[in-house]
Amino acid sequence: MSNRDELYTQAEEKLNSFLAQQYRRKTPERYEVLRIICSIDDIFTLEQLADRMRAEGKFQVSRSTLFNIIDLFVEARLLIKHNLPGAAHYECCVQDRPYLYLVCTQCGSIHAIRHPQMEKVIATVKSRKITICQRVLYLNGTCKRCEMANRKERNKRQNSNHISEQV
Repeated sequence: MSNRDELYTQAEEKLNSFLAQQYRRKTPERYEVLRIICSIDDIFTLEQLADRMRAEGKFQVSRSTLFNIIDLFVEARLLIKHNLPGAAHYECCVQDRPYLYLVCTQCGSIHAIRHPQMEKVIATVKSRKITICQRVLYLNGTCKRCEMANRKERNKRQNSNHISEQV
């Protein structure tokens, strides 16, 4: 059994338990969306999921149905919803582990990182004020591509100011 198959099996069990506790229906569309989500290796948007559903899904679901299923999966803690610039992003989070991300505040790019020491520290954080159900850490900054573009823009402005002062 592959890692993706194991992930889907875990997710399916978690979804079955959640639906039973909430007295909700087990629809084939929900399980098809879950299967596709478990096959995605990275963070995704609703648009990307809709495109993937059209390309390989057995069911054609409307945007509103897809949105409702995604909300249900967030509630069931099968997905993490990342509220980032531009659009909400989602990620499968069946396994209970800390999630670490580098986020460019300029272009909005997101990079997941694995850092075992940081994961251990985050996993040990406890609070009396709140019960922690998901451990997600965002480190915001400027990516190398945006940094280079900013530097080029600054140099361009400096050169144009220098030329206009000479005239």
